[in-house]
Amino acid sequence: MFKFDVFLSHAAADAEDADRVRDALIAARFRVYCDRHNDPQLDRRKVTAATADVLRERMRVSNALVYVVTANAHVSKWMPWEVGFFDGVRGKVLVYPVGSKARESVKGQEYLSLFTILEPGSLERRLRTEIEATRAEQALQSLPQPPQAHDFMGVLRDPGYSVLLISRRPTASAAASGTPRRDLST
Repeated sequence: MFKFDVFLSHAAADAEDADRVRDALIAARFRVYCDRHNDPQLDRRKVTAATADVLRERMRVSNALVYVVTANAHVSKWMPWEVGFFDGVRGKVLVYPVGSKARESVKGQEYLSLFTILEPGSLERRLRTEIEATRAEQALQSLPQPPQAHDFMGVLRDPGYSVLLISRRPTASAAASGTPRRDLST
């Protein structure tokens, strides 16, 4: 389970635009990480190992990254690093241009075309879809796995019968108890 639904990647110089996106997501009941609000002690004006460590940890506990494209996003030192790290860790990056000038700016940053670029007004719906997909994946992973080929230790074939008997490999407790393994091939 993730602590945050969204890691908000944004240019500090465009804090007001980023805050409008953050506020809309919070109003839609998303759990949003925004460094300025959640970790105000960080100095994003300087690239340091300590700040990078904090941001890495916050990204690891976030379901998706929303890359907020604003007028100053192209000069941010952190945004390209954040999107690259997050893509490698989770792969759920949504690019959200704020305003027509920002949409034009996306065209000048070719690496952003590798990700889903959203239309105005579609962020909340698309984000909800991404989060529901993650929950479905997690639910599937928690189901018991069907037996795999390597789980079996022998096959008994009797030409007089149409039944194929398969014996499961002994469990760790059976192996520890010293139960002998029977050769089913004879």
